[in-house]
Amino acid sequence: MRAIGEVVRRQDHGATAQQIADSLKERPPRRTLQYRLKHLPA
Repeated sequence: MRAIGEVVRRQDHGATAQQIADSLKERPPRRTLQYRLKHLPA
């Protein structure tokens, strides 16, 4: 979750799930990534 949060914060105008997945060392399954994004603190 921490790595996902860091990727999101680096994007000035937001990022798609695909852009976030591409930025991670270990790419989680798409639905897992979507679930984790849904539960990120604002």
